[in-house]
Amino acid sequence: MKEEITRINKLVAEGLLSPEEAADLIEAIANRQAQANAQENPKPGSAAGPSSDSATGTNPGGRPKDPIKGVFDFLDRLAKDGKDSVDWDEVSVKAKETARRGVEVLRQGIDDISKGKINLDWLTTSERKELEIDLPDLQGKLLRIDNPSGSVQIIGGADEATVTAVAHFRGSTPEDAQAKAANFTLASEISDHVVLIRHPELPGVMLDLVINVPTGTPVELKLEAGDATVKDTLSSVRLTSRSGSVNLSGLDGTIEVTSDGGAVEISSSRTPSLMLEHKSGNVIFRH
Repeated sequence: MKEEITRINKLVAEGLLSPEEAADLIEAIANRQAQANAQENPKPGSAAGPSSDSATGTNPGGRPKDPIKGVFDFLDRLAKDGKDSVDWDEVSVKAKETARRGVEVLRQGIDDISKGKINLDWLTTSERKELEIDLPDLQGKLLRIDNPSGSVQIIGGADEATVTAVAHFRGSTPEDAQAKAANFTLASEISDHVVLIRHPELPGVMLDLVINVPTGTPVELKLEAGDATVKDTLSSVRLTSRSGSVNLSGLDGTIEVTSDGGAVEISSSRTPSLMLEHKSGNVIFRH
């Protein structure tokens, strides 16, 4: 599923799908995964999965066709011919048609869930864990954050650097989610010039960070999915974001932002150089 979502994000970045259509397609993929899980592990006395309808069709043997896989197979065929021969208008139409068909599958899945045919506990079972850690003296050091899933807030003006982390864990069962929470630790690495806080990329884990730092701390952020806020640090920021809003204020230094999607707002800051590469979403500059 991770690879499919990456490819959907690429379609959005290239303007072939709108964010709304991408969201529909991702939901349909999640529903397809739930159907597959239900077919592999059916409940006693219940159907193995949702029944097919005319909107999605069936394969030989009566098994429902997969309307999601079609768009990726289509893209793979085009890629073999080389980029110069690709008709991207055709790709866009195909992707949008598949998204609509995926939503039809999703609606069918919702009906089956209501009838108890599909178990979605693997999506909804969750556990929460809060961690607080002290950071070393950041004087003269770069603070680097690598968070693949979750939001990050960095606030300047503190006497000492501190981190509050709230982790959310999804599991196939309550025991699975609890085990993930019990074994989770927040990784940090310290060198002469850099303090790195890294969220190990684990399936089903989302980490929200609130970090207080002394004034003058330069920051480097890398996020895959989640909002980013940096305020009142009076220093430089370098940020890379795949998906999520970006809000920067109270900075004094070089500002570099690379964002694939989401609103970007930069305000009340002083900078000798501002670089913004942004593919989708509103951009606001103030003061």
